[in-house]
Amino acid sequence: MSKNFENMGIYDLRNYARAIGVKSPTTLKRNELIEKINGIIEGVVPKSAVSKKGRPPRHKINDDYLYEMFVADNLFLESEELINSNANISSYAVSPEFSFCENVVNDNNILDFSGYYANYSADLGVVYYHGYMTKYSSENIFVNKSLFAETNLKEGDFVQGKAKYLSQKNIYVATEIEFVNDKTVSLSNERKDFEQIPANYPSVAINFDAVSNIFDFDIIRRAFPIAKGARVVINGLCESRKEKFLTNLFKALDLNNIVTTLVSSGDSPEDIYSFVSKFPKLKVVEQTSNLTTEQFIDKLELITKNNCNRVEFGQDTAIVFYNTKNLHKELCDGFILKNNVSELQANIMATNKLKGIFNLAKCDENASLTMIFIDCDDELLNLSNCKLIFKNQAYSNTDLYVDVENSRTKNIEKIFKNAGLLSKATEFLSDLKESNLYQKLENLLS
Repeated sequence: MSKNFENMGIYDLRNYARAIGVKSPTTLKRNELIEKINGIIEGVVPKSAVSKKGRPPRHKINDDYLYEMFVADNLFLESEELINSNANISSYAVSPEFSFCENVVNDNNILDFSGYYANYSADLGVVYYHGYMTKYSSENIFVNKSLFAETNLKEGDFVQGKAKYLSQKNIYVATEIEFVNDKTVSLSNERKDFEQIPANYPSVAINFDAVSNIFDFDIIRRAFPIAKGARVVINGLCESRKEKFLTNLFKALDLNNIVTTLVSSGDSPEDIYSFVSKFPKLKVVEQTSNLTTEQFIDKLELITKNNCNRVEFGQDTAIVFYNTKNLHKELCDGFILKNNVSELQANIMATNKLKGIFNLAKCDENASLTMIFIDCDDELLNLSNCKLIFKNQAYSNTDLYVDVENSRTKNIEKIFKNAGLLSKATEFLSDLKESNLYQKLENLLS
């Protein structure tokens, strides 16, 4: 659809044309400029590379003109509807940064914002307050190319800053970025590249001393330590003990200053809220009734990237999947709807997707990403290179799998500081199927 540029001055029109990729705009007449601009907007005419050659711009391009070309009309509700709808926005079962902004707009049309960054186009980024685009303008903050390039933003970064409201387009545009992944923006240029971090064997165990009075964690702590950067599968937790087990797990992760994300799909809302109420820092990706499957998958993708990005900033992170079987089914349904594939194809795609997420676990000397899957099916378990190292049949049939031999990211000998316990654990592993398992556990801890 063509835009109306008749009211723009010739200098603004040339500057605008140069910014979007019109070649040699100063050599074209007004009608030719408008034709070229509309052709690029509609995708009929290819863009030209931006060049500093030719006559320089007479003055800075107006922001309203820039965003007129990249941002579609009617993306969001009008601001009056937004203000009236604040009470209807749920902050249930989400961490504090996801609850709705109190300061929607001040007298100067400036908004304090926070959210997860994603690419919107080649020249624009967008910060999603909830991890996906909503119908409310103040929950989707646009970031121009110069600003996200200056601050070295990557998809998935958790961003905090200030934005200005442009009434002509009913959008918010970032004017300042103050923090990236809870670090000052100056540190964003010193970040590492997650892909370039080598797949080291973890060597630092997560400290479970605070929950050592729990039998399961005492076994883990003293005999089969879980390292920062490991891939872990925990199966066999009965529902009556699952909440207690995970409560102690989150407590230990919190005391270890590990930024933790809980992923939930099709689970009891009461269970998820119980964790959020106890651990305010816990981040949650939850499939709720007001979230489409596509939005849930987009949010999961963005926040998984955020965990990787935090490793680039030297932070320890962990993702805990509350019920991996439910998540696998949700991903299957999403692939069927989005890609129009068969159930068999969707199952393969979902399994590969989870395997890819699982294998993101990584660590270096200063930071780590630990993956913990709860209730994992056999198909994914076989692909995860995890080995059974602890089976607590005497206490509610808890099975703990940790990748020991084949994984790129864990080697139990490197984190086992006690040679005597390592010898006992090795002997214990060789006879796991014996009927006197309870006695063997007692001997191990003696």
